[in-house]
Amino acid sequence: MSSQDTVLPSKAVQLRSFDTACQIFQARFTPCGTTLLAACMDASVRRWTLLEPQPAEPAPDLLAPPESAKSAPSTKPVRPAKPPPPPPYELRELEPLTGFRGWVQTVALHPNKPATFAADTWGKLESWNSLEQKARRNWSNPEAHDGWIRQIAVSPDGSKVVSCGLDQWVRLWDADSGRKIAELQHSQPVYALAFHPSAGELVFSDVRGDIHVATLAPFKTVRAISSPDFFLLARMQEVSGLRQLRFSDQGATLLAAGAKPSTGGFVEATPMLVRIEFSSGKVLDTVKIGTPKDGFMLDLDSDPRGFHAVALSGQPGAGRLVFLKAGDKEPFFSDPSPANCQSVTFHPRGNLLVVAATNKNSSGNGKPLSKDGAYEANTSPLLLYRLEV
Repeated sequence: MSSQDTVLPSKAVQLRSFDTACQIFQARFTPCGTTLLAACMDASVRRWTLLEPQPAEPAPDLLAPPESAKSAPSTKPVRPAKPPPPPPYELRELEPLTGFRGWVQTVALHPNKPATFAADTWGKLESWNSLEQKARRNWSNPEAHDGWIRQIAVSPDGSKVVSCGLDQWVRLWDADSGRKIAELQHSQPVYALAFHPSAGELVFSDVRGDIHVATLAPFKTVRAISSPDFFLLARMQEVSGLRQLRFSDQGATLLAAGAKPSTGGFVEATPMLVRIEFSSGKVLDTVKIGTPKDGFMLDLDSDPRGFHAVALSGQPGAGRLVFLKAGDKEPFFSDPSPANCQSVTFHPRGNLLVVAATNKNSSGNGKPLSKDGAYEANTSPLLLYRLEV
């Protein structure tokens, strides 16, 4: 990586906002960067092709006389008109992936094949060839879990998919065929997971915020990492704050993102990111951002230059996009304009990112009725940002 590559952006400039007709839980760019996919509440995976501005054709030099006129008497030159600006970025929607029975809350992309994996709240897990104009289902397992699949992830070599859910099972699947390879049963509902980039291990976290390390062969839990600040027992309500697990520094550091809950019921929580030395399980540092009104770190994406983009979502109408450098205690960039950020994803080139937010009409229990006496469904605008140094 060159020194230029390590220069951090100072800000993200919002280029466009694209309206959608559904509420989005998670959005991800394909590894090639041509397609954006989103797990949606309407039992679908929506797809968009990213159309980028093309350089404008250079205008003809009208100030220079043609060859045939070089010996002719000079005439007054005509100044050329300025070339039109290139068209803006566009998201062209494709036919969605359908056939799910409940909310689709999680999607994962194969690292080197045009395969998308998605799971719903009724326990269905599927693989699709999603880059074709008319998407094709590769395989489907309607009963991969007994109910809500919280997260899925693809192994770094693309050979395996792992899933977890409220049924307390963590299951390994063959990515090409959908065949179940192995499974292990936990004692609590499992919320988040991630493959280690090289060690033949994965991590998963449960409703109480504890992190567990499992080997792949054999598939078994080998150790646990305690993280009690992610859990709160409020009277009889279990409030789970850990939402995302990610590896950084080639697997040396484990990132645990979510929130430190402060109340049950109408949940309030302070966004929190914990950096853990993976080999020892030692907590390196803990970063808390804002106040309990700022809510949860619902999603994060890491940039190779050494910083993380984090989506925050709290009380209705709250939420923001922040950039956090590894090891810093405060964000170096914060944009409060998007409401209730659900997801954030970098374009593979690293110069663009997309945030899935929630429309401003979302106001919790105080949400007004429409003219016909019904509650209007929330939708998720997709906000396109350009990173600037």
